[in-house]
Amino acid sequence: MKAITCLAIAIFLSASVYHIDAQIIKVPNDFQTIAEAVSNSTNGDTIVLSPGLYKEHNIQIDKALTISSEWILTGNSETIESTVIDAQNAILFSVTSNDVEISGLKIMALI
Repeated sequence: MKAITCLAIAIFLSASVYHIDAQIIKVPNDFQTIAEAVSNSTNGDTIVLSPGLYKEHNIQIDKALTISSEWILTGNSETIESTVIDAQNAILFSVTSNDVEISGLKIMALI
């Protein structure tokens, strides 16, 4: 019984650390592109895009991330329409990780 309790505590603490280290990364303030932000992020981070047009494609996501407009921080749904990703007729994201959330964005030109 003592071993099960210790295991449960260890699992809880490791799950908590995952969220303690999470950062908010802002594009273009911290990094100029979404791809740069993804490359420099770690599991649990949130990438927040300022309103604007982002012409990017083939972004590889291999870690647990959230990618969103400023809507995720402010609740202002107007930022969704003004935060646009144009994939230029290519694949926008290639996701090979669990726990990836992409929300609050207007995405154009998907194939």
